[in-house]
Amino acid sequence: MPTDGRSVGRGLETKRESLASVTVDVSVVIGSDEQRIFDCLRSLYASKPACDCRVHVVDNGASAETIARLQQRFSDVEIVRNARRLGFAANHNQVMTSAAGEYVLILNDDTILLGPVLDTLACFLERNPAAGAVGCRILNPDGSLQPSTYGEPSLLKILVRLSGLRVWLPDTKTARRLACSWLRRLFPRALATYWGHDQLCEAESVKGACFMVRRSMVDRVGGMDEAGLAYGEEIEWQMRMRRAGWKVFFVPNVAVIHYGRRRIPFWPDRLLVEHVKSLLSIFRKHRSPAQLFLLRVAIAWLFIVRMPICYSAAAFSAAFRTHLQACRDIAGLALGFPGPTERR
Repeated sequence: MPTDGRSVGRGLETKRESLASVTVDVSVVIGSDEQRIFDCLRSLYASKPACDCRVHVVDNGASAETIARLQQRFSDVEIVRNARRLGFAANHNQVMTSAAGEYVLILNDDTILLGPVLDTLACFLERNPAAGAVGCRILNPDGSLQPSTYGEPSLLKILVRLSGLRVWLPDTKTARRLACSWLRRLFPRALATYWGHDQLCEAESVKGACFMVRRSMVDRVGGMDEAGLAYGEEIEWQMRMRRAGWKVFFVPNVAVIHYGRRRIPFWPDRLLVEHVKSLLSIFRKHRSPAQLFLLRVAIAWLFIVRMPICYSAAAFSAAFRTHLQACRDIAGLALGFPGPTERR
């Protein structure tokens, strides 16, 4: 979890003149809402980065019209074309493989940069050579805070989140102020937003919507795991960074708006299937066989008990037919059966 910001040691002042010789490669993937990329890039260029900024946009199945408009409006952007649709990790990994700059900004297309995000993150990495990655504040479109740092996945966190109990945790300023130490340990900051995101600190992982990594770290640790399509790859990657001796930091003085936030639903959908797949992969790599077994049993039980309701409601609701299939896939993943991707 984040630590006291005083332990980081270096200030957040951004001296733009010192960044003139620094090159940052920006990796953005065109998502399902193809119009988001234009607002994202406009905000990036409006920040007028002092560093040498090279933007790489991955065409992950976008329409020809979108690509033509993109080339017309942002002529200096490099378009990386995919022969087939790839997942979050694979898309960004191919940019990092060809990037020549000292740093790479991983950026969602459904984000809007507020101010000098690029320069601030690059300046922080310049001043802190032990840092392998750094992230910033992530906001909802209405300006409210999205949790921007996470702790490493644990059985308790996963069960509280997947069971739907997360919605009962207090998430107000008053709750954050009154919460005592035992409650903070029981329900860490990854579950309830007890931390105000108002201080510079070292974190276990930062949110993948916008964070910058050091290229030399990528050369040593490798890129993100491409086994899944989405959700959790950046957390597993940052776990590997930290185990290799690199540090991950959060800076509070710059922010991006992120449109894509959604809670993990009590009734599952396809996104939750991918999320569970990533969690199992993380436990398989970084936890003991006993913890992986307990996670499998817990997930299977959580979703098998929902199936009777889905079966009963499926005759009347197409949504519950979708929920039923997702429950089957998640339970199958937990029990070791091939996932939906492997069956195709």
